[in-house]
Amino acid sequence: MAQKNSVHCLRQDPISKEWVIFSSVRKSRPHAHKTAPIENTLPRYDPACPFCPGNEKMLPAILHESPGISDQQWSTRSVPNRYPALSSSGNLNREKNGFYLCMGAYGHHEVIIDHPRHNKEIPYFDPEQMHSLIDTYHSRYITLMEDPGVVMVSIFRNHGLRAGTSLLHPHSQIVASPTVPRSIRLQEIRAEEYFDDMGSCIYCDLMHNEIEVVSRIVTQNSSFISFVPYAAKVPYEIWILPKRHTADFGSINEFEKKELSSMLQDLISRLHNHLNDPDYNYLIHSYTRFKSEEPHLHWYIQIIPRILTRAGFEMGSGFFINPDLPEENAKILSNVS
Repeated sequence: MAQKNSVHCLRQDPISKEWVIFSSVRKSRPHAHKTAPIENTLPRYDPACPFCPGNEKMLPAILHESPGISDQQWSTRSVPNRYPALSSSGNLNREKNGFYLCMGAYGHHEVIIDHPRHNKEIPYFDPEQMHSLIDTYHSRYITLMEDPGVVMVSIFRNHGLRAGTSLLHPHSQIVASPTVPRSIRLQEIRAEEYFDDMGSCIYCDLMHNEIEVVSRIVTQNSSFISFVPYAAKVPYEIWILPKRHTADFGSINEFEKKELSSMLQDLISRLHNHLNDPDYNYLIHSYTRFKSEEPHLHWYIQIIPRILTRAGFEMGSGFFINPDLPEENAKILSNVS
């Protein structure tokens, strides 16, 4: 039986058109909290970790290295993933396999080493280190998009076992792929349809609405706004949108890099402090080759805390169930230091 004052409603994501069920009677918390920040439980250096300084012999190569900060020899590195999803040794050939279609697994899969120290996570980064990380994302994005066989570059960070991480040393990943997933194409189509109807970018209009409504905003600066989406799929999901209309992450300038690095670190720190260092993913959604100048598309960052597990109904139906209202999450996060 429903509890008094409980919240039950469905909200639709205006971009994906997916429906999210909000049910406060299902409110829950993470099944297992971390008992101490990772900086206090891991060593500064691990002799068995390929990403730690001095262990370069364990790396297949170093593709990019940013200058060191303070006493560091380097601040970030990009290296080939030892277990790549896609590889430059693959090919772009498509062929029919009976009824089915297949193609070569061409592409690039890199690991970004976010910090030289084995136990240094984003909330503890110096501001210069966080800026170096964003600068490395940008630099590798530009380089990989120059490959004519690549049509999409995905940048993401997995933190914690629930988020899919396999190595404890702080790191991110970049995958450059030769084709575009159907889900991304559907988002592009939806944004184009909205532009045809309204004559404006759906992301820009969404952003202007959030600024007007205020209640879902977490923080903003002169270049970016962060908010909990109206139809957030999980508790404390956050989007970061650039205020300047652009579909291409590669177009950001130096000032925007600084403002983005400051905001992203601040948001991860707020989640860290309020949710006791939760597992999370963040993803940079930048649109695909030949779409960077489109007036209806807009790049953004999505932060997804992994504090709930999707069960049978969600996986079978396609629905998401969120026990928290976005407005409540945003109010809490906006007051967390």
